[in-house]
Amino acid sequence: MDEIKLKDRAVSVLDKALGLQAGHAHRLQLQTQAAEQQIAALRDAQRAGLNHPANSTPNNAPFFTDDRDTRRFQLKIAELSAVVRKLEDRNSLLSEERNELLKRLRETESQFLPLLDKNKRLSRKNEELALALRRLDNKLRFVTQENLEMATM
Repeated sequence: MDEIKLKDRAVSVLDKALGLQAGHAHRLQLQTQAAEQQIAALRDAQRAGLNHPANSTPNNAPFFTDDRDTRRFQLKIAELSAVVRKLEDRNSLLSEERNELLKRLRETESQFLPLLDKNKRLSRKNEELALALRRLDNKLRFVTQENLEMATM
């Protein structure tokens, strides 16, 4: 019974950790999507800026900044993607471990329940035998007392 409770607690802890990891992975995916949208917006702005005749001046410093921002966002996306992959791997490992623990829990329960039923049957039988013993003991006392009375007459 303690083993089942222990395994149930372990499953609960793993389930909670799995939920936390999934939430964290979802947040990171949202951050990645936001960064990708920012990069797309920067690229669109850069294209729009290149097509404007007013921006055809030799001063291209803002575009270098945009390139640096784009590169920074790409690195951030790569970093977040790596974190998401790691979390997904961890998530799958935790899921597999949880499934294995649930399988072992079911196996343990399937072994435990017949033993519990047998224990109940044996306890009932033990109580019946104890009652029969008390009856026989009382009967023995009664017969012994009658025997003594018959012997004294």
